[in-house]
Amino acid sequence: MNRQETMEALRASMPTGARALIIAEEEFDNCDSTTDYYATKRGRRVAIGWRTTDRESFPALRKAAARFPETAHLGPGLDRWTARLVFDHDYSDTAAREACYYQGQDHYYRGQNVHGLGDEGQPPTFGREGELAEWIAQHSAPAGTEWKIGTESNEHRENWSMGAGNYLKAAHRYGTGWVVRSVSLSWLEDPCGSYHLDGLELAPCLAGAPSHGGQNQGRGA
Repeated sequence: MNRQETMEALRASMPTGARALIIAEEEFDNCDSTTDYYATKRGRRVAIGWRTTDRESFPALRKAAARFPETAHLGPGLDRWTARLVFDHDYSDTAAREACYYQGQDHYYRGQNVHGLGDEGQPPTFGREGELAEWIAQHSAPAGTEWKIGTESNEHRENWSMGAGNYLKAAHRYGTGWVVRSVSLSWLEDPCGSYHLDGLELAPCLAGAPSHGGQNQGRGA
């Protein structure tokens, strides 16, 4: 579809009071640190929902993400929970060092990462803290070590010069993964912002949704 046809299809599913379109986009890491080049390549772009508030709303982004299979991991209450294996003693503690399961790593300190484990020695990333806690309960840390839990939010707020704005992503800005953000209707309808419509797919939840008269809403969002 061309831009006009895509916009007409969107208007057909636009709810009353819509202020912005929520878009899911697949991104691929295209960075080259040797040349100080940081960017992503774009893959699929899919319209997955609407925002009805004037200001950005992470709850709205997460709700829309939950309805689209490729971004369901960004839904409500889901972030990135993981753990890493660290030493629970200092190297100077002779008794603890000799009883430690891992040998050969010299001059470590309590809380320092255990090296050389490989991917198999680390737990997967979970969406909820409880899921990680259940995994740890079934995978006790070897003698001389302990699990250190960490979490990162999927909500990004880069509201500064050269920042990427507000968006959801289970990775850093230039990492490979799906990103969810909203685009105001006024910007979509502006010639300078209508490029967002190029190649845009409509998710099944939008493609078959009836209009509620929202096509005249959202000016000046």
